[in-house]
Amino acid sequence: MKRILSTRGSIVPNTLIASVFIGFATLASVLFVPKDPQTGTSIHIEPTELVIEKDTEFTIDVIVESDEAVNAFAGVLEFDEAVLEVASISYNTSIADLWTQEPWFTKGDGTITFAGGTTRPGGFMGKGSLLTVTFAGKNASATALSLTGTRVLKHDGLGTDAQLRTSLDALFTIKPIPGTGDVISQSKPEEIILTTDLNNDGTTTIADVSIFMLQLASQNMRSDFNNDKRITAADLSILLDARK
Repeated sequence: MKRILSTRGSIVPNTLIASVFIGFATLASVLFVPKDPQTGTSIHIEPTELVIEKDTEFTIDVIVESDEAVNAFAGVLEFDEAVLEVASISYNTSIADLWTQEPWFTKGDGTITFAGGTTRPGGFMGKGSLLTVTFAGKNASATALSLTGTRVLKHDGLGTDAQLRTSLDALFTIKPIPGTGDVISQSKPEEIILTTDLNNDGTTTIADVSIFMLQLASQNMRSDFNNDKRITAADLSILLDARK
């Protein structure tokens, strides 16, 4: 994941800035208007946010969701081994009954790789947990889980890739155990690290601006670049400044 320091600046075309701020104002005015649920196919992590104490175990699920028939699933779950430790991994054979690569990890790698499919007639449609991972918090810190290299194939006999919705990082905070003197790891104030690459493609582009607009509506703290606990025009300004 690319990390960008807040000290770097860039020049953004005025027309782009104007159009983005118009979109920002329009979206902000309808934040509480009910929206239709998203459709399509996705692999994502649930829950997306969690706060736990150090040395406490917690469980996450890699969820597959599709409104069309699909039959193969693959991806890599990335995590920080300095903060999290894998306690156990289980996978759902009712969704993927044929695993070409059972979920596994190697110490020091910080990844869990998986690849499987279903042999059921008609493929899979709906929503369910593909695999479940239990982690333990090793050190007090804020950390993220990311899904990369995700693929879902349509049940069309051609091995066609389903178009996936963007999978956002899941954010976890490991709290110190009371009375131990531990503190949560933080960046130095003068070196606030921003992760403006919202779609994890290695750079900050207009695609990340689009994702930001969705996260503004849901107040997803993934886009709280200035750490003020809310998503505002200030965060949009930081995102635009980081664009290449």
